Amino acid sequence: MPSDANFDELELLVRAKYALIVLDTVEVERAEQGLALSSSRLNLLYFSWSRSRGLRRGVLGSDPVMSNTENPAKALAAVVEEGAGLFHFRGLGAHLEDPAVVSHVLDVVQQFSVRRGALVLTGHNIRLPDALRPHATVIRLAGASFDDYRLLLERLIREYSARMPVKVELTHEDRMRLVNNLTGLTVTEAEKIITRLIVEDGALRAHDIERVNSAKRQIVEQDGLLEFYPHTEGMDQVAGLGGLKNWLTRRRAVVTDPRRAEEFGLGFPKGVLLLGVPGCGKSLCAKSVARE
Repeated sequence: MPSDANFDELELLVRAKYALIVLDTVEVERAEQGLALSSSRLNLLYFSWSRSRGLRRGVLGSDPVMSNTENPAKALAAVVEEGAGLFHFRGLGAHLEDPAVVSHVLDVVQQFSVRRGALVLTGHNIRLPDALRPHATVIRLAGASFDDYRLLLERLIREYSARMPVKVELTHEDRMRLVNNLTGLTVTEAEKIITRLIVEDGALRAHDIERVNSAKRQIVEQDGLLEFYPHTEGMDQVAGLGGLKNWLTRRRAVVTDPRRAEEFGLGFPKGVLLLGVPGCGKSLCAKSVARE
């Protein structure tokens, strides 16, 4: 379940009668969980639509609200008939070039001017036609937080321990390192990696942290935009730069255990910016800092 804070803004928009909300995200399943939770807090019925399933009530609804609602225009017409509710349409962006679909979306928008609820479109970089832009508000689903990954790890350990013997041989520091190494992944990607580690040998051990890095490297390098470097050199390979080394020493606890650091009012550093002439050792420093 995504953090409640991710959907506070969306709930405020619904209460303020914003009828068309575009939730920009690549994590549609995570968005759906959050939207279902928001609809409950707003005391609204939750409906979801996809091209393959049609319009259904609830996240795991078994029956379409109306037959033949796989067609987006018919599904939107059904929204008008249904009335109040939070209606989640995933993948509708691909159909917004159809004037009939746009016309039905405008009908839904008009409906929510007098009824409670909203139409929420999810997807990444949805291109809205000119007719819909004045009525739409775009918000972006924030990436998973440290606590999201931590709760995911605890949930998966709990669930698999109920089905099979699972040995968890991780110190507190090991857990923090494992969770830190999941950052940047989608929740779905992180769940697959942790599940694989548990299922393969029925255990989670310190050496699995490097296996997390390996799986993450494969994911990061798939699109060819980023290159992943394994941890090899440490700060003992860097001469001088006492200021940087002292900075790292003082902030090590913040990085290795950010949740505990937050209790003392210490924020997680966004990163380190290294500036220097070519050949002064920036790349070596970057790799060494990562290893530390």
